[in-house]
Amino acid sequence: MMVRPTSFFPWYGSVDNVFMLCGEDASLTPDYQRWMVKNSPVKEVMEINGADHMPMLSMPRELCQCIVAITNSYIR
Repeated sequence: MMVRPTSFFPWYGSVDNVFMLCGEDASLTPDYQRWMVKNSPVKEVMEINGADHMPMLSMPRELCQCIVAITNSYIR
């Protein structure tokens, strides 16, 4: 059997990860999202209170503010 010697996504983990926790997500509860953060290589967690599973539709302005803050923090 042939086996790929490296990961299918070799770049995964090569950049800092920021997790957006959505406070009103009915698909992934906040507790489950926190479990995902605990079990992932996440550098920072930002929470958007009131956002559902798709913050780009439910709270686009707040999501944009978070993205701008992340950009200002990590791009030098």
